[in-house]
Amino acid sequence: RRDELARLDALDGEESRLAALRAAREAAEVEAARLAGVEAELADRLTTLPGLLAEAAARLAACREQAAALPSARSRLVAAEERLEAVIRRDELAAELAMAEDARRIAVDAAQSAVDRLHEIRQARIDGMAAELAARLAEGDPCAVCGSPDHPAPAEPLSEMATADDEEAAQAEADAAQSAREAAESQVASLGGRHERAADVADGLSPAEAEQAREEARADLAALEAAAAREPVHRDEVDRLETALADVREAEAETALALRELQTRQQTSRAEEERIEVRLSAALDPGETVSSRRTSLTAEATAIGRALAAETTTTTLTGLLADARRQVAATTRGTRLEPADPIDPAVWPDVPAAQGLLAQTRQAVEELTAVLDGRLAARQSAEQLTREVADLKVKESADATLLMETRAARGRFAHEESELTTRLDRLRGDDASIHERVERLRAETEAYRHAAEVSEALHEARRELSAAQNAALAAAVEAGFTGLDDLAAARRTPAEIDEMGARLRELGDELAAVVRALADPELKAAADQPPPDLPALQRAHDEADAARSVQVSARDGAVARLTQLTALAAELAEAQARRAPAERRHRLARRMAELANGTSSDNQWDMPLSSYVLGERLRQVADAANERLTHMSDGRYLLQYDVKKTAGHRGRSGGGLGLRVLDAWTGVDRDPATLSGGESFITSLALALGLADVVAAEAGGAEIGTLFVDEGFGTLDEETLDDVLDILDSLREGGRAVGVVSHVAELRVRIPAQLRVHKGRAGSTLR
Repeated sequence: RRDELARLDALDGEESRLAALRAAREAAEVEAARLAGVEAELADRLTTLPGLLAEAAARLAACREQAAALPSARSRLVAAEERLEAVIRRDELAAELAMAEDARRIAVDAAQSAVDRLHEIRQARIDGMAAELAARLAEGDPCAVCGSPDHPAPAEPLSEMATADDEEAAQAEADAAQSAREAAESQVASLGGRHERAADVADGLSPAEAEQAREEARADLAALEAAAAREPVHRDEVDRLETALADVREAEAETALALRELQTRQQTSRAEEERIEVRLSAALDPGETVSSRRTSLTAEATAIGRALAAETTTTTLTGLLADARRQVAATTRGTRLEPADPIDPAVWPDVPAAQGLLAQTRQAVEELTAVLDGRLAARQSAEQLTREVADLKVKESADATLLMETRAARGRFAHEESELTTRLDRLRGDDASIHERVERLRAETEAYRHAAEVSEALHEARRELSAAQNAALAAAVEAGFTGLDDLAAARRTPAEIDEMGARLRELGDELAAVVRALADPELKAAADQPPPDLPALQRAHDEADAARSVQVSARDGAVARLTQLTALAAELAEAQARRAPAERRHRLARRMAELANGTSSDNQWDMPLSSYVLGERLRQVADAANERLTHMSDGRYLLQYDVKKTAGHRGRSGGGLGLRVLDAWTGVDRDPATLSGGESFITSLALALGLADVVAAEAGGAEIGTLFVDEGFGTLDEETLDDVLDILDSLREGGRAVGVVSHVAELRVRIPAQLRVHKGRAGSTLR
């Protein structure tokens, strides 16, 4: 009973533990309900935030695309402003050219009039040369023509005889007029060239259209700048949403973990409650408590104590009775009684009372023995249950340890899953998978490259067409036509041209004869005179007949000169007709030569044809070099072919063989001279490898079997050196040999096959 009371004392704490577990379970159920609500709210936010993040990312991507289009928009604005200036300059030059054309026509007419005046004065002097020579004759002096000292009939000077001073003045006037004509023609040519270049740049636009194009370009640039200015706001919004999404996912993981831990604690508490209830039900009767059980057991223990005390007293009394009986028997009979013999009441009158007490004591002992047997069986059952509970506690401890390890692993897996999901969502973007995104970007890149090539070819074709049209128009204007349509309408067959030339010469000769006849002063004087006096006329006729002989001689000489000059004029016209096509071809060839040499004003980049061809090769080398430069610079640098500058060009601004470095970190392009030593080395290495690829492709796919890289590795940091060595290792595929000349110690470890040069007094040795 005392042992059972001790076990009941232990069960008394179990009742308190059971009450505490039930209270904790109720509190856990309330907390679980709250966590379930929080989890539902977080799940709702997880459903909403990715959409908001995708929209913000799309807005950020749009802003970045618009920001990337800023250089192009600025270029379009500059081109539009230049085109507007060219339109204004074209119209101004058109007015100046018209005025210069008028001045040129006036100068041509004045020069032709001065030449005609010079010819007239020279002809008049030739006609009066006999009188001029006669005026120099003196008696006795030999004649400068015939050498005779006699001068029987010296020629008389005419009334309008020209002198040498008149001829010199006419010559000076003709020279001045010719200089003015040449100056006017030079001015027209200069203005024509400037007008042609301005018209090329203007591209046929009117001032209103050019102004509208400039305003549109300015509006586009302002819109792009405004969109680019919003990029930090969108970037902050994306960062905020990403942070919020990560926080929500972390909170959801923590809430789910806490909810699972709470549920686990509830299950553990419920299991412990069940175990405690089982233990209590095994130790107690239905409806019985530990306190009531302890009270009953205490009463039973007290009764058992009293019974044991009574049994002890009975045993003592029995012994005393036996001794008394033996003593009485010894006294009366002189015999010895056995302890088992019954006591004679006659001998011991007080013995019946003692025997009754003994009988009651024995009955109580028998009843207590039966009760003790039942309690013994119950104690054995309780001990069995105690051992089972101990085993279950050991198993529970092992299960709790495994559960804690499982929870920790589950938390780590949930955190890793969240990080991987975030990274994949960020990399995947709006696409369904990473593979689909890569395929889409590859297809877009190929489409952009093809579109760029087509656009460049279209621009080149348009430029060549415009140049050809401008050259044809300039040739037509130089030939005296107003345009290409006028040139096409005036086109004639060679036979028609010859016939029209012959007719024109005949009409010119006839016109010259009529003009000379009408300009004869004698006819004018005869018409102005009064009615003739016949005798006087007869005398005048005789004098005129005498003078006629002289004039006939002069006429014959003039006819001979006229015939000679007519033949020379025909030869001159034929020579000019032969010269015009050759001059046009020469002008075209000269313009093409200047354009190819980069000295023409039509060549806006001042780029020779050789540089233009090499520029295309340089662009291919830069494209091939970018494949390795992107890897070696971790995607930061790209090389771009630039037509605005040529390295080492000592002429004018010069263009055609320039390179710029695009910095993806800053979004601006840089001069290669601004790169550091290590950056210059990886850029030069990438260019060399790109050149090798282009040369191999041009050689029909023939591979360059051996490459040497001399020095430069000492300027690289550790990470860049690893990237460069990875590129060099990739070049060894297919049996290619790559040699590295360097003093960097790390390369001795990275490259096993080496040739080491050791210097000494006797010379260098190889190992």
